[in-house]
Amino acid sequence: MKISIEEKKIEAIERMKLLEIYPETIRQFAEEGYVSISEPPFGAFFWAEDESLKLIKSFEKRFDSLVYLVIRSYTDFGKLDNYLFVSSQL
Repeated sequence: MKISIEEKKIEAIERMKLLEIYPETIRQFAEEGYVSISEPPFGAFFWAEDESLKLIKSFEKRFDSLVYLVIRSYTDFGKLDNYLFVSSQL
């Protein structure tokens, strides 16, 4: 079953609230479509820009999904981005 982008956005906002994401980050996603990245050491949220945003858009297109948050980690293997997303698959 295919889910519209509007339905994905509603679901993403609900998930963000359940995760108790900073309310301003939720508002920016809901009203302006900004995807934020949470990055160590403080876990502060920064908007995805440039190459990060390009990779997110490519992922969304490839997997018919909507990314609503990125959790960035730095590992022994390098930078690791974890996408939180809503897909069209139920």
